[in-house]
Amino acid sequence: MKDVVRIPIEEPSQIGEARRLAVALARALNFQEIDIGKIALQVTELGTNLVKHGHKGEIILRSLECLQMHGMEILSLDHGPGIPDIQLSLQDGFSTRGSLGIGLGAIQRNASFFDLYSVEGKGTVICTRFWAGELSNPLPDRPFEVGAIQFPKEEEEVCGDGWAVHQTSNRFVCIVVDGLGHGAGAAEASSLSIEYFMKHVSTPPGELLTLLHEELRRSRGAAVALVEIERTSRIVRFAGVGNISCRIATSSGVRNLLSHNGIVGGPSFKSQEFTCPWNPEDVLILSTDGLKTHFDLEQYPGLLHHHPATIATVLFRDYNRNTDDSAILVAKERRKST
Repeated sequence: MKDVVRIPIEEPSQIGEARRLAVALARALNFQEIDIGKIALQVTELGTNLVKHGHKGEIILRSLECLQMHGMEILSLDHGPGIPDIQLSLQDGFSTRGSLGIGLGAIQRNASFFDLYSVEGKGTVICTRFWAGELSNPLPDRPFEVGAIQFPKEEEEVCGDGWAVHQTSNRFVCIVVDGLGHGAGAAEASSLSIEYFMKHVSTPPGELLTLLHEELRRSRGAAVALVEIERTSRIVRFAGVGNISCRIATSSGVRNLLSHNGIVGGPSFKSQEFTCPWNPEDVLILSTDGLKTHFDLEQYPGLLHHHPATIATVLFRDYNRNTDDSAILVAKERRKST
């Protein structure tokens, strides 16, 4: 089955479909039956809340991979009235009338990761993650947290937008790519870009973009953005061609990084690397043109303090055009206390 599934939740029968797909994905990822039961219960509770209180609610299921361990991310999003008292909603025994009664507090405890963002009048996003088993060795030092969503245009089976990340203790690099058009040809260009990126992750963005241009000449071409962040020097290096937006957001404002017009692998191409400072509180946001270009982050108080997966989901919910392939990637430095 697909490793990313999007299910609208507006009436009760769709809850059962979401649960069935979640169980199927969990089994495909080799979850144990006890954890599959927790996932099924969680999807049911989240779906019930969406039907009762959400507007244009959705559940998104996404497979995860860390080293050789598999996991699942469950996203619940809506345009409903929001949660007026988040702390109360997380207390044991608190549940909306008609739900299973396990409450958000139990959902929080059962998941490996839980994050909730809600604004009155704008809706709610809940992000949870489960892992199938335990790591045999400690995780390598991964100083950046990452969240991303990608979906194909309606009625398309494959997505022409994609992303990839590589990081060490001191260096974070990522690519976001939008294959020209949509469908199989766009997906091929996107896959070629990501494969080449992963083989050349040590190459600086400007040089890598030029090399990628030659690699993509055998495809229909793509818009590409490449970002490198060095934690010691606190420097961002960026190179982009085409209409992929790259922003660095802080509590005091947003800096936009400049991409040149053209197509990587096409007749019109110019590569130029730009640099700017990076601060530990900064949030990196990259998105393809499947999302609207202007994000009004001032409408979302406190959002930048949440996990990148939650940030990406809120922005995807509110700015997705739903007329093209779409992808958004968000990254920020991991807090030492987490």
